[in-house]
Amino acid sequence: MSQTHVSAEPTARLAASAPAIAVSQLSRSSRMVSLLALAAGAVGFVSGNAQAQTNGIPAGYSPVSGLTDVLSYTLEADGSARLVMSDGQVVIIPASDVAVFEGVVYIEAAALTPAAAPAAAEAAAAASGGGGGGAGVLLGLGGVGALGAAAGGGGGGGGGGGGASAPPPPPPPPAPSNAAPVFTSGTTASFAENGSGVAYQAIATDADNDNLTYSIVGGADGTRFNINASTGELTFRAIPDFDNPSDSGANNTYEVVIRVSDGTANVDQTITINVTNIDEAPVIASGTSFSVSEGNTAAFTAAATDPEGASITYSLAGADAALFVIDSVTGAVSFVSAPDFETPADADSDNVYNLTLIASDGGLETRQSVTVTVTDQTESNVSINSAIASSVSENQTSAYVISAQTDGSGSITYSISGTDADQFIVDADTGEVRFRFTPDFEAPGDSGSDNIYNIAVTASDGSSSATQAVTITVGNVTEGVDVAGSTATQIAMVSGGSYIGNLETAGDTDWIAIELVAGQRYQFNLTGSGGDEVEDPYLRLRDQAGDVLIENDDISLGTLRDSQLSFTATYTGTYYIEADSWDGGSNAERTGQYTVDVQHTDPLGFWSTQEIADYLNQNGWGGAQWDVSTGDTITVDITNLNSAGQALARAALQIWTDSTGINFQEVSSNGGITFDDDEEGAFAGPTSIVGGFFQGASVNIGTEWLDRYGTDINSYSFQTYVHEIGHALGLGHAGPYDGSATYGVENIYLNDSWQISVMSYFSQTENTDIDATYAFVLTPQLADLVAVHDMYGAPTSVRGGDTVYGFNSNAGNVIFEATSFTTITSYTVIDSGGIDTLDYSGSAANQVLDLRSDYYSSVQGGTGNIAIAIGTVIENAIGGTGDDTFVGNAADNRLTGGTGSDVFYASGGSDVFVGGAGTDEAIFTGASSDYSLTVNGSGNTVVTDLRTGSPDGVVELIGIETITYGGVLPQTSIAPPAGEHQVSQYAIDVEDYGAQGCACSVCCSKDTAMDVHAQELHNDPYLFDEAFPDSWVNYWGNDVPVIELPRQDLPSGVVQLAIADVTQSVQAGLDAGWDEAVTLITDQEVAPPAQNGFADEMDSDAGGSSGAHDANQVSSDMMRPDPLLVDLDLDPDQAGQSAAIDPALAPDGWV
Repeated sequence: MSQTHVSAEPTARLAASAPAIAVSQLSRSSRMVSLLALAAGAVGFVSGNAQAQTNGIPAGYSPVSGLTDVLSYTLEADGSARLVMSDGQVVIIPASDVAVFEGVVYIEAAALTPAAAPAAAEAAAAASGGGGGGAGVLLGLGGVGALGAAAGGGGGGGGGGGGASAPPPPPPPPAPSNAAPVFTSGTTASFAENGSGVAYQAIATDADNDNLTYSIVGGADGTRFNINASTGELTFRAIPDFDNPSDSGANNTYEVVIRVSDGTANVDQTITINVTNIDEAPVIASGTSFSVSEGNTAAFTAAATDPEGASITYSLAGADAALFVIDSVTGAVSFVSAPDFETPADADSDNVYNLTLIASDGGLETRQSVTVTVTDQTESNVSINSAIASSVSENQTSAYVISAQTDGSGSITYSISGTDADQFIVDADTGEVRFRFTPDFEAPGDSGSDNIYNIAVTASDGSSSATQAVTITVGNVTEGVDVAGSTATQIAMVSGGSYIGNLETAGDTDWIAIELVAGQRYQFNLTGSGGDEVEDPYLRLRDQAGDVLIENDDISLGTLRDSQLSFTATYTGTYYIEADSWDGGSNAERTGQYTVDVQHTDPLGFWSTQEIADYLNQNGWGGAQWDVSTGDTITVDITNLNSAGQALARAALQIWTDSTGINFQEVSSNGGITFDDDEEGAFAGPTSIVGGFFQGASVNIGTEWLDRYGTDINSYSFQTYVHEIGHALGLGHAGPYDGSATYGVENIYLNDSWQISVMSYFSQTENTDIDATYAFVLTPQLADLVAVHDMYGAPTSVRGGDTVYGFNSNAGNVIFEATSFTTITSYTVIDSGGIDTLDYSGSAANQVLDLRSDYYSSVQGGTGNIAIAIGTVIENAIGGTGDDTFVGNAADNRLTGGTGSDVFYASGGSDVFVGGAGTDEAIFTGASSDYSLTVNGSGNTVVTDLRTGSPDGVVELIGIETITYGGVLPQTSIAPPAGEHQVSQYAIDVEDYGAQGCACSVCCSKDTAMDVHAQELHNDPYLFDEAFPDSWVNYWGNDVPVIELPRQDLPSGVVQLAIADVTQSVQAGLDAGWDEAVTLITDQEVAPPAQNGFADEMDSDAGGSSGAHDANQVSSDMMRPDPLLVDLDLDPDQAGQSAAIDPALAPDGWV
């Protein structure tokens, strides 16, 4: 008996072009299978004996993936296989005919029972020739016809194989076939959020026109839908919300499997429903009713959110809207004027104010009715004007800032009480309230455990107080999520606290939202903290739009891990603190933990030279310096500089030798300080610090810097060398800035400029609070010298002989030679001995030669451009041909005038004043009775001060035409003198309470002015004359009764209300004469002063009066916004006329 072997490959491969292959089950007992190949050239071999093969796959099984007529298949949970055929029919293969081997699904070929070719199947059965356990192989060849051949095996009962037999009976008719339904609807649909209609319409057809039913049989989101079994309409069980997706992927893509059935066959289809977003109106979260105590302006803060995250703008409408103002960005609502319970201003006069709050996202808006009820309070001089609520985020410590005002004279102090007061600490001076412990949203510490903390804040001026209930809400922060480097940040705080964060990667930036109040000054610190700190922080402050306002690198407070900013808020609302790192640092330097601190700071004032020096020392490298002192040597390597750079470096090093006594020795390598020019820009600092001492330093000033700023000594390039060597010696900048700065923003005191320090970023004219001429700085300045002397000691042998500075200089340095430069220069003289002279005899300008240390001279047309260092004594001064002013010191001075009309001020010692040509004047600070006048052997008048200590000393007058008593020394230093009634650019018109007022003004401090009468305070001060022996002056054209005042009560002459013009003598006069002056003035009842007055010029015989007139009564060349005062010759018979004019227009004899 012949035997045919089947292919060892268990997969029946069908030609790709073949039509569907029908497989018919013949005999389950004999396991005979017939494959009919209907495509030309297609051949199928199937084993007729289902015995296990050596590869583990049962004989007669084929992999489903190899059957080309099967479009897809699914292995069901019960082990059966579900096949979708190419004609759309679905065939279920029972589990008994399914095998899985090494992850591949196989089915027994005999399990396929197609409707095709039943006759061929019967013929194959007939050809088998016997019953019982024979083996048969059917070969089906596609071509012109079909050939079926069977080899019968021997075996019992049915006869042998191969003999002729009777024809088989005809096959039974085939059973009627059933066509499965077919989906005609798509597999995706879109559905707008918030809708409740049909999300998807399932549609299928059936060739047999059977009734179809629809059902949901699966899908990741199948449970979120309903389907109409008859119509196929698919609907959401719950209305979908785009902003809060409920699908399994939380991405608004819902997956569901729909089945259609004709009662016999089932077909499944996977459907995807995409929920789309629609614009929604904002949702107002704030309440509908609020209560406000009378006298307070803060009403409530509106809060709303937009589902799409759009920015919200707030506005008000309603019956009482005109009585309120709302911040359109923050939603803060305040009364325009503080409400008075006894005089309600609302439309119904019932203290219930009705508003409509409007929140808009720019397209849609939401309106909500709001009532604000004003409650009665015991009248108090103190009123709290801060809000009744504050919202901050967890993980930071700031909570709330109390703000209050008083119409009394006492200062305000703050305290807290209430349910949750023990959770907070309050700064009694600033009103800043902070958490005692960093709040945790997940573990609230408030009494209600709901993250709403309730306290009562109290403000007191010592005689009255006000209390207000405040709620502080702590917001949640998503843990483990990086803080956004944008306005979308989760972190929100107010001043008075701190936040600890992390920069996870180099380039990571964190933004912290903070609420600031317009006019308040704040200090911001960014510090690396913790065990793994940000080593190179960079701090920025941004406005509500995210634009940079100010920024600072890490040079502040003496540590490389601290950036600092000071800023006065320009508007009330949200700002953003940006915690960053310097982009030139390493990954380790730019990542790690940081701490941001914010607190109130005092308004700016003038700092003393010592205060600035201390800052220069500590703001560099924490007080680190070289381990040397005056007389020691530091090596320097300047070989890497070009020739121009070397010349500038040597000149600058010489100036620092003069200033410190430290010698700088040039070497060709391994210098203590190494200079270079290979990088752009200019920078310097230590290269290593050990034990608080520099081990090395570097200075880089690029060649393009010299190309841009010149190579002369009187150039910004030379000033830069002086500046950068200052860094190499340990000095920091004069303020918390590095790289760039803007005056009025980054400065932390009012006299920060090149005039006081070469380490400043602000020129003399960029600083608007000092009076000095723009000039390049050629030496370390006053504060720089104090700083380096504190660090290294003062030199003892710099120009120890008789040295002349200016014209005819023998100082040995072109910097001190008046003829070296054609433009104004600025420098500070340091000199350790000899009889020294400031000689500016060659100048025709009106000059000020002031020999006091820590004061400024104005020479060669400049203003405040020359200073004398603290500890340096210059004995003599020589003026030029202009009208010069001389001020001596406690040494024995010889002050020599030229051909102009000069003025000499006595200030101690045994002096000689030489007037020269012109009409010259000597001014003494005391009364005439305080002096004796004698004539010496040369025929010159000698004036001797008889007062205790002889403050004006003994003065020999040569060629001086006029002596004036009761004078005031010029104020050319920076800071004002101490005194009870310090002038801070304020004037008052002293008013008799209940009377019409007084025509006279006197000078006092702001506090004293407000004590007299707050309504008479003027920020833009009037010009005023103080008392002469015979009368008060007439200001407004009215006749003023004569008031006799002793001369010593107030100093004679005219005083401009500005700090720079108030000297110790003026101060003493103000202090001594204040009470009596007020008493005498307030007894007069005359017309009140005109507003916005201007002072005009007086005739020389006008008797000492000033006129204040409207602008149209004064010539334009005599008007100034803040008029400079020009005094006439203060001879007693001149009576001290004054005029507000440009000094350049002042006639001879005026100063």
